[in-house]
Amino acid sequence: MSSIDSLVISDEVVSSNTGSTEYLSSQKVFEPFKYLPLDPEKREIRLLKLDTLTVEDEPIQGTLETFSLTAQDCPPFRALSYEWGDYEDAVHLVVNDCTMEIRPKLMAFIECYCHAVNSRSRGADQEVQMNEYIWIDQICIDQHQIKERNHQVKLMSEIFSNVKEVIAWLGSGHEHLLDYLSSDDEFHEWCTSPALHLGYLPDRLVEFLSLSFWTRLWIQQELVLAKRVVLMSGTIWIHADKMPPELGFNSWVKAEPALHSAITKSLVRGKAKSSLPFYYAITVFPTKICADPRDKVYGIQAMLPLNDRVDAIDYELPVDKVYKQAVEVYLKTLGSVRDTAFQVEDIYRPVIDLGISMGLEAEEAMGIYTRLADDRIWKMNWGVLRTSKWAVRRMYPGKKAQNSRQRTIQ
Repeated sequence: MSSIDSLVISDEVVSSNTGSTEYLSSQKVFEPFKYLPLDPEKREIRLLKLDTLTVEDEPIQGTLETFSLTAQDCPPFRALSYEWGDYEDAVHLVVNDCTMEIRPKLMAFIECYCHAVNSRSRGADQEVQMNEYIWIDQICIDQHQIKERNHQVKLMSEIFSNVKEVIAWLGSGHEHLLDYLSSDDEFHEWCTSPALHLGYLPDRLVEFLSLSFWTRLWIQQELVLAKRVVLMSGTIWIHADKMPPELGFNSWVKAEPALHSAITKSLVRGKAKSSLPFYYAITVFPTKICADPRDKVYGIQAMLPLNDRVDAIDYELPVDKVYKQAVEVYLKTLGSVRDTAFQVEDIYRPVIDLGISMGLEAEEAMGIYTRLADDRIWKMNWGVLRTSKWAVRRMYPGKKAQNSRQRTIQ
């Protein structure tokens, strides 16, 4: 984000001795917000408390406090799952009497959230309390400090597994879809009809599943980890566990919405395990969108068993090194699926596709994979790992990732 001098509140402008411009509101200056470092040893996070009773025409204000996830005094809190949107046209939020730049989509949520809580508008219920804490990655993590990002991403499993509930912010303008899902008689009839099991989806449901919200990789992980999900658009929200029980919506909303894979179908039926093996995770989630190609690997870590996670999360590593981390884990965990009747191409196709989705050329991804696989073959004594370069070239002739320009080189 670009640096800022202060928050524009009124038309009164004062030039400071340093040459910067300060803006006053009620004779109060809001200086740029500065983060204080977190202590990784204490597993610290920041939580935001919004002043939902902000006077009209005054800026929304909040307080950012630090807590340890392992401490008894860590308060209950919600977490937000949402699309970040573009950097352009950043807006300002007053935090700890300082000004912080955030993206417009996040400010739209904050305004709707404060209004819903304050006015108890339609959809808000008595479970919502004033001034509750909420965890929002864009605010609660110093995005400019890579070491802090590394540490906080490692804590994602704890954060989203222990929150009171996760608010899935669909954006404004989709209130009609929440009305349909929560109260439409036609939808409830469909939930109990054979059409549910025959694959027929009503038009409104297709519209709901087609929202760009569902295409984001981090959102998938956040909803999978959540104990409870709240869907919100505008000032309307509905709790997923209050949806028709026949739909199994509280589990379904955590799954890949297209309902095309065996994993997703098991989630819908409520038979999913608490974590996904690495092999299956990289089969389902690489098509999801993320701004940083490293997140194709790091953005699924919290969903994996501990033994299936990479050794370290490090956003300073170039993309090909992060891919190498993933391949090493992939080869280590193949023993869990080796007794399944896989074709040879089934073994290496998911991991090569992962590399391509991260911006690597197919041959580069194949080269990293085959070098590491050849190194492990003699240790595993498993002939099916003997993939050849010509076989991969035949499967991916001249294929390049569209986002290769996003690669980071060191």
